[in-house]
Amino acid sequence: MDSGWYKPTLRVVFSSRGAFLILTKQLKCERCSSRVVGWGEEIIKQIPRAQQSLFPCIMSKDFGLDRLDEGLLGDRTVGNTPAAFQRRLQELSEKDWAERTLQYLDNCSTKQDSPFSRSASFPPPPEMPQLPQPDWFRSIHAKKVHQRMVEYEASFMGVQGCVIQVDHSYKAPEKIRGHGRRKGACNLTLMNEHGEIAGTYLVESDGVQHMEDAVRDFAERVRLNGYDKPKVIYVDKHCCNSSSMVRLWKKYFPDIMVKLDTFHLQSRLSNAVLTETSPDYPAFCIQISEALYYEDPGYLIECMAVKDKKLLKSRRHKLIRRHPRPPKEAEYRLTALWDIYKLKKHDNGTPFLDLRRADSILENAISYLPCVQYPDGMDMWISKEETVIEGITLRLWSSLKGSSKLESFHKYLKEFIPADSCSIENYHIYLIEGTHRWNITRRDATLVDNTTINLINQLHKKVFPDASRLLINVNRAVTYIPTSETFGRYYLEQQIAKSASLGLNNNSSKKETTEQEAEEEQVPGPEQEWGQEPEQELSDVLRNFEEAPDDGLRLSTAPLPSLPSPPTYRAPLPSPPTLRAPLPSPPTFKAPLPSPPTFRAPLPSPPTFRAPLPSPPTFRAPLPSPPTFRA
Repeated sequence: MDSGWYKPTLRVVFSSRGAFLILTKQLKCERCSSRVVGWGEEIIKQIPRAQQSLFPCIMSKDFGLDRLDEGLLGDRTVGNTPAAFQRRLQELSEKDWAERTLQYLDNCSTKQDSPFSRSASFPPPPEMPQLPQPDWFRSIHAKKVHQRMVEYEASFMGVQGCVIQVDHSYKAPEKIRGHGRRKGACNLTLMNEHGEIAGTYLVESDGVQHMEDAVRDFAERVRLNGYDKPKVIYVDKHCCNSSSMVRLWKKYFPDIMVKLDTFHLQSRLSNAVLTETSPDYPAFCIQISEALYYEDPGYLIECMAVKDKKLLKSRRHKLIRRHPRPPKEAEYRLTALWDIYKLKKHDNGTPFLDLRRADSILENAISYLPCVQYPDGMDMWISKEETVIEGITLRLWSSLKGSSKLESFHKYLKEFIPADSCSIENYHIYLIEGTHRWNITRRDATLVDNTTINLINQLHKKVFPDASRLLINVNRAVTYIPTSETFGRYYLEQQIAKSASLGLNNNSSKKETTEQEAEEEQVPGPEQEWGQEPEQELSDVLRNFEEAPDDGLRLSTAPLPSLPSPPTYRAPLPSPPTLRAPLPSPPTFKAPLPSPPTFRAPLPSPPTFRAPLPSPPTFRAPLPSPPTFRA
């Protein structure tokens, strides 16, 4: 029911095309008599979806923002902060205001010059609009993200894969400030072989105990939706069979194989270098990679006929397949490489490797060489595309273990937060929205919401029944059965609440156990220790308190029996000898010692060996003339 125009003044809606005003009516419910503004979310949701798109802005209590401009805040890159968006919008609004004011004043001046309207009066132009603070733009964007939070989390729930990559990142959580900041917090990420994120969680630390709930929820998602169980999982540490990480994953997936990501193994080996600024450091890392991997000889056979080697080199990273060397061969090559670089020194004499821990790093890395081998009978490379070079068709390969893809995601994860710091609430918004955009990009899909896409396809099929394909091809996750999984900050809060409840339960159970043990032991009291029996128990004394009918408990007037005083254990003990008494001063060793003999006295000059030596005999004397044979 219409209840008249909305009483407050006009609302200003900010837009890059210029600010405009909006006015609405106040609606009244006939049942509960509550009043709702015409642009409220409760009213807009009742309108059909096609008519909802006609409403041009997102309203708040004081201002409004154009829907198209709000989409610019969703780009998860460094520098796209609400403050920067406000500055850009302020500049565009000022330019639009200046142009409109110029046109208005020019028209007024023209009419004043006209002889027919010289006495006409004109209202003054509106003042230049002043935009609200950046926090207001952030709240508008957060409101939009919360409306689509279910769809964003759906991009994680529908991800499945046979190879799962697990890793932690500390860079993004370091930007959290305020009450949500926790020392040592990191971001746990699960990624499949296609580069799609299966889950992102904010955890207290990288310990295995903090990711147990995430693994359990992931296993529950696979079971309920009938997904294929993962066969291999790559981790950054704890890959041996006796580790807690392996026991955790085998608890929910008994046939899974846990492998070590080779990127982290190479990072451990490169830590033996004394400084990364050395000019030989890049060559050293390349030789470590060559010692661990070998190239598939099929690449050389396919590329042998290509003459343009420069073009071939630019695409080499997608044309080759690399396989890990056997552990014995890799150990031999790494040992030989270490022997060479341990003798290498810089120009200033500094060794290239840290000789104190280089051998221990190498020994530790050699023990993990069996963990980087590919699973038996499983090809870790897949070919989806082909390229033609000089008429020769070559296949482009992609690795299933996805170490480079996950490290690339961690690089962009820090850039999801546009500023240097944020609250935990904004961190959750940036994390979920940025990860959703990452998954959509990997699927070559559009960022339009699923509701709009499905409605467009239904209407398109109804209007054009003979159409052979959909108007928008939705390359998204399959339908799934929702579970009780939590992501981002909600996972951290769930872990904190669980730890608090476990701590309370442990304290109460410990207290009960202590009381029970004390009752079983029946420790004797002071009277029993001294061979005396107590004349009256404490329960007999408490019976002297009678329950008053109105005033609660009151003290009885009966005299209390006298109990034998137990021996006093708090009597002052004989004072121990004072250990802080001043000790006799030790002999002073700072007295001037006798001066040692001076060894800098001038030594006797050694004999001079530069005296002129006697001249040797001259061997250039004229020799006797030989006999003449020409006579």
